[in-house]
Amino acid sequence: DIATSEELKTGPERLRHRDQLFEVLEGFFATLTWEDLSSQLSSARVPAGKVRDLKSALLSKEANALGLVGRLTHPELGWVPNIQSPVYFDGHLMPAVKAAPMRGEDTWEVLKNIAGYDDDEVDQARSSGAFDQR
Repeated sequence: DIATSEELKTGPERLRHRDQLFEVLEGFFATLTWEDLSSQLSSARVPAGKVRDLKSALLSKEANALGLVGRLTHPELGWVPNIQSPVYFDGHLMPAVKAAPMRGEDTWEVLKNIAGYDDDEVDQARSSGAFDQR
């Protein structure tokens, strides 16, 4: 039993027997469903969550219950899902008001207003092919 094994008693000993330990643990965890494991961990008051890919996370019942995903109207794509900001103001979530820009949509505004390019510099950069025009 790994819980009482003398050779697995300390961290350095467990590290030394890492391969053996992983083999035992992987075999054990392979026998459990997420529901079984989640229930056992919850009963033991161990915080745990399922590791999901982005699509699964955004479509999860938890994300839905917490209102983490909203919808925005996009000028070219129709409605798009949008991850809500976690920031509250006066107890209210602040909704996004604009969809993320399409690639290159804000390039000229950024060059002028943030990078400080003047009109001639922007035109020169554009005509040199420095930026993808798609």
